[in-house]
Amino acid sequence: MKYAWLIWILILLYGFTPATINSLWTRPTETDLIITGQECGCPCPEARVVKGEIEIPQFILDKHPKIHRQELTLTGNSPFDPYNYEIGHSEILIEGEVVGIDTILCSPTDCEVAPKFEVKKWTLTSYSARFWTWNKTAGISYLLGIPIGFLGLLAMTIVRKKKK
Repeated sequence: MKYAWLIWILILLYGFTPATINSLWTRPTETDLIITGQECGCPCPEARVVKGEIEIPQFILDKHPKIHRQELTLTGNSPFDPYNYEIGHSEILIEGEVVGIDTILCSPTDCEVAPKFEVKKWTLTSYSARFWTWNKTAGISYLLGIPIGFLGLLAMTIVRKKKK
């Protein structure tokens, strides 16, 4: 029990570490592709481009000249799998390549398509605490543990002082 406060502080600090560590050292350049999550009730790709440009292979452009260039469907190491509200509303720097197309909506005359982007690596461009990325149970337990731990340490300190 002597070092209980140290364990509590380490757990507390861990929850406040960045969700993606390399976001502290990554500064996006003009050529980087930065996306954010996209939520809509209609059939639509899961991400929209905030900054940068998607490099679409020529064979896809030849087949689908009207392909969406500001939206994409993510595969591979998607930052939205499983979905997390905090990450879904952050700006995310992604690396990867367009590997195909995703049909959004078809009519008898034409189809709307978006690039299917295979994510190889991703990082948040800004700080987001790790505990926001945990599931509800872990997040609530963590947040409740802060005042409970503080009260426990306070009680332990008072009991020690009374013993002396």
